[in-house]
Amino acid sequence: MPTVKYSLTLAGAGPNEAVPTLAIYALPDGKPPQKIATADGGSISFDPAKVKGMTLGIGPDADPATIDTASLMRVRADQVLDQWARAGITLPRERWWQLLTETICVSGDVKKCRPWFLAPPYIKARPLPAKLGVQLRPEVASGFDLSASSIMLPQRCLPLCDGVVEIHERVCCCPTIDWRDLIDRLRDLLDDLPILVRWPDPPIPDPGPRIPGGFPGVIPRGIGPGPRPPIGTIPSVADLRRIAPRLTPRPAPSLPPAPELTRTVPSERIYEDYQALLKIRPTEVATFVDKRPYLSAYLCRCTSRKVGEVPIQPNGDFDFCYRRPRRLHNARERCHTVFAYRVKQKIGPFWITVYDGVAGQDYFGAGEEAHLRTSHPLARPCGDGPTPPDEGDGTAFVMLEHVGGSHHFNFPAQTGLSNMANLGADSGLIDFGTATDCPWATTLGLRLWSSKQLDGIVVYYRFKAVPVDGFGNPVGTPVTLTGPVSWQRFVSVGGQIVTQPESLAAEPATVGGEVGLYRMPYWTNGNDWLSGQYHQLWDTRSPQFPDGKYMLILELFGPGGARIKPASAPAGDPGTARPFQFRRWTAPTVTANVPFADCGHVFWVNNKPVDGDIVDLRKDHIASIDECQFMSGPGTTKVSVGFRAFHANGVTTGGGPGDTNSFMAGYALTWQRGLNGPSGTIETGSADQGEAGAEESNALAFADLLGTHKRCTFSVHLHVDAKHTNGGAFIDAYDYHETASFALEIS
Repeated sequence: MPTVKYSLTLAGAGPNEAVPTLAIYALPDGKPPQKIATADGGSISFDPAKVKGMTLGIGPDADPATIDTASLMRVRADQVLDQWARAGITLPRERWWQLLTETICVSGDVKKCRPWFLAPPYIKARPLPAKLGVQLRPEVASGFDLSASSIMLPQRCLPLCDGVVEIHERVCCCPTIDWRDLIDRLRDLLDDLPILVRWPDPPIPDPGPRIPGGFPGVIPRGIGPGPRPPIGTIPSVADLRRIAPRLTPRPAPSLPPAPELTRTVPSERIYEDYQALLKIRPTEVATFVDKRPYLSAYLCRCTSRKVGEVPIQPNGDFDFCYRRPRRLHNARERCHTVFAYRVKQKIGPFWITVYDGVAGQDYFGAGEEAHLRTSHPLARPCGDGPTPPDEGDGTAFVMLEHVGGSHHFNFPAQTGLSNMANLGADSGLIDFGTATDCPWATTLGLRLWSSKQLDGIVVYYRFKAVPVDGFGNPVGTPVTLTGPVSWQRFVSVGGQIVTQPESLAAEPATVGGEVGLYRMPYWTNGNDWLSGQYHQLWDTRSPQFPDGKYMLILELFGPGGARIKPASAPAGDPGTARPFQFRRWTAPTVTANVPFADCGHVFWVNNKPVDGDIVDLRKDHIASIDECQFMSGPGTTKVSVGFRAFHANGVTTGGGPGDTNSFMAGYALTWQRGLNGPSGTIETGSADQGEAGAEESNALAFADLLGTHKRCTFSVHLHVDAKHTNGGAFIDAYDYHETASFALEIS
């Protein structure tokens, strides 16, 4: 049956009066509504055959996923289609007026911070009892440790990504406001915190009866006769013990965490509002609340509903808009719209609530920027780091931002296409953790930065690796990195946000036959990618990459796989000039322009573990390689160890006394007596030992090792640490461990 055009009349509408834009929805049983048609110029068109037997809904034109079906005008298609065909669709004013809608937008940011009440002026630096026995992990309180000698540490907040924010609307109306009731509500919230708030003093005059039907589920405690300790009093050890179980993280769960871990503490402004309320007159409370609309949610008659959810953006921000029926209130009702938020992150197979402002009663007024702060131990900050790279002169740019979680800059400037200046002795290495000149090893996660305004200009990227000589020249044929790259992003399925993988690899046939091209992902056009994902994984253990120095080359391509280059690149370099720059790190926080058609980086790759060996045990410097060794002698007899601990490669190598900067970070020889007996150190060092032959350790006297014993067994342990890193951690698999045993007797 062909499409039929039905006239649409809104009865009683004035010539300049605002009227709703309407749509017709099909309402299948147990399923989300489906939009059939949208009104246009006083009519609406659809195929009546497609809605036979259906229940239809008439309502504002909106995304069906956001429609509250209870607000729609419902009709049976079979009962109205013939009438609509004869006389058109006419809606009386009392019906269509209720369908007028307004757009409401909220925005904010999500961060993981040390709880505000563990910062000054609420807690001051002071020693704590040694036996307090309570410690918070760094991820709970950003380095706050209750077992430390001082509990005054700087507050640090990191943005949260890879999560979803639920938005809950709360419309609250307060014809009258009870000053004493509001004080009670806020003090009830603050009572669980390790800060002491005083009771109002002098006594509060009675402002009148309480509002019936106030905040549900809370029984006010009333006003006590005696004052509490002064504001700002430092919490006692008992106070800290009381909150520690709620803040101390639990082991990674196989099931979602217990509900108490999701509890959100009141914000600092609630504490400040409480203090301010104690200083105002009861007659001023209405004006006080009008200036702080979020306070109405703690006191007034409220209706609540979830209005939607939205992924968190890469910098921790979120924005959300929705449409709702236009609300008109009498000024005497004193109605406010406030919002509470719930933040969930995907941790393993579970969605974990890391901030719950609904349960924690943390409200924000309409139009107010919502700053959501959590100290949940499982909350994960953004994988891309808290700040973007240095912007240079402000030109849009592309760069290799992270390798693992590190910025790599220890190599010379680029002097031409795929060419570097002369390499230094340590070029391509990285200072990582407490170790200097560390080689790159195993799989390196390569993460790019591409300015968002380059979407549509920089469409594809490619990585190549080629050996490089000491003069900065490529040697041999570059190897294109072609491993699979799949990114996770948030998508909405049936009104619920879930994660979904998407491959970035481009088929050569679609990009002019180019091999190894990958689509540059941008956080635009509805692509809500998770943070901290890598644009390529470089497996340096592949036979294609034997140990040595390599130049990692980044190339860029536009639509269709056409090679592009920065506008500042030489005319002879391949590609079409486009308005962007290549940049590279030159210091931990400083970047520089690379004015060529590719961007090179030098990596010193090494996948050889350290060497170590307990070669022999020595009595008075005489070596023995016997499997079972029982040594006896006077208490002054010396015992030592012949051992080896080194790496064959590094900035300085060769086995001699100058071999002090190899890829071995250090070694430690330790001893332990008997079963659970005392232990100690024989020798430690950072210079290679025993590369040409076994070295003798420091010697210890029998009497010093045995103490009050005449005979006992001992173990000696050798641990050799490797410097190797992937930019995110040291490669412990490249360390060396060995244990040997012997017995001593004083005779």
